[in-house]
Amino acid sequence: MSGTKTARYAEYTGKKMWLVEHPHFGKCRACAPSPEAAVVAAAEAWGTKWTRLDFYTVCTVCPA
Repeated sequence: MSGTKTARYAEYTGKKMWLVEHPHFGKCRACAPSPEAAVVAAAEAWGTKWTRLDFYTVCTVCPA
């Protein structure tokens, strides 16, 4: 997964991993408790706002 960012949801210490993909920002492997939390962690890693509704409509999340 060359070029894939890595992120961790704030204070999460579990082992669930998710692959978040966005057409503009690329891929991010996130350690988070849920797919929704993985999107938040990925957005922070990409330096963008996760609160934008269009951000959720174009992201795909699957178990990593």
